[in-house]
Amino acid sequence: MTLLDLKKPLYAFVFTAILIFIQPDLGSILLLFIILFAAMAVGKVDKKILTTLTLGVVLFGAIASVATPYRRERVLAVINPNHVDAETYQIDQVRNAIVNGGLWGQGYGHSSSKQQNLILESSTDSIIAVIAEEMGFIVTIIFTSLYLFLFYRGLKIAQNTPDIGGKTLAVGISVWIVSQAFLNISGNLGLLPLKGLPLPFVSAGNSSIVLNLASVGILLNISSQSYGGKYPDQGSTKKNRTSKIVQRRKKLKNKAALLFAAQSSTRSVYQ
Repeated sequence: MTLLDLKKPLYAFVFTAILIFIQPDLGSILLLFIILFAAMAVGKVDKKILTTLTLGVVLFGAIASVATPYRRERVLAVINPNHVDAETYQIDQVRNAIVNGGLWGQGYGHSSSKQQNLILESSTDSIIAVIAEEMGFIVTIIFTSLYLFLFYRGLKIAQNTPDIGGKTLAVGISVWIVSQAFLNISGNLGLLPLKGLPLPFVSAGNSSIVLNLASVGILLNISSQSYGGKYPDQGSTKKNRTSKIVQRRKKLKNKAALLFAAQSSTRSVYQ
């Protein structure tokens, strides 16, 4: 796939990125690029184009992070956790909530950090801290593993889809969900700069829930249209199995007819 083939998708990406940046929202641009990169990689785009696009986005993100004061503070909070400001305060409170949860948690609805309003946006951006404090470390690990399982199933759906459009769509949706969860959890733990991305299927917000459920519905639709890597109109394995069963029944009927004919001829000879 050449650069001319990618003209319209790249124009759409640049236009969307500009609109998102005006808000301003740098994290969503990063998430959008991750989805685009995964879709282009599945579409077998030339590696030189992917490398150039990646370097351009990284350079743009670095300049935008350094040029804006509040973004610079978020980056410094990751580099120097001892730096005291609002960003490190949020990260410290999230970590304290995780530690207070221990292995098995304080019990559902008994998050002291949430009740005392120590964690900002506890029902949206930082809800993972409440889950860890109430349910404990073990349940939190199982919960986060569900995103990896969803990602794995999405890749399997893409693998069994022969159509390149369905394949890239399945990969894009899977990468979108798992990347959003990864950026949310990593930001709360101080591994990446904080960004107001919701935790898929969990954070409060009607628009986020609707989009997440719609994306999973699209994944299920792609999966239902591919049987063993073939679409129904191209001859699915289910149809092949049915035709084989019919052929076997016909062979058995033919054998039974031959046996009956042989027996009847034998009787006529002896009679």
